[in-house]
Amino acid sequence: YVYSFPEKELIRDAYPGLVEFIDGFKKFIFEKSATYREKHPVRYRERYGEKTPYQLAKAALPCMLQLIESKIFIDGIFYECCKKDIPVLSRHDSILCKESDYIKVMQIMNKHLDKFLDDYQLKT
Repeated sequence: YVYSFPEKELIRDAYPGLVEFIDGFKKFIFEKSATYREKHPVRYRERYGEKTPYQLAKAALPCMLQLIESKIFIDGIFYECCKKDIPVLSRHDSILCKESDYIKVMQIMNKHLDKFLDDYQLKT
């Protein structure tokens, strides 16, 4: 469950808390997956196929972050802009809009990011 590569030490030096969080998250998923596979092998295989607990742990954080991003940008910001007839395009973690709609879109984005991240404000 612990990933290691030469660049990881550079990341650890700059962001020790982040690396500790990621390693802890992967360890948690690995242990839960391994226990589930051991206690419920048939259900585990039905749900995850041939994926190992290590593979599940490695993929869990990126998948979770994609779901969070989708919830904020598609289900929140993009949906509200469309509902208010503001033409926008969603591109990964950003919203493209007409310059004339910029202020309205920024207000919508700040509202949704603030709801999720608690007092977050976009830098303009």
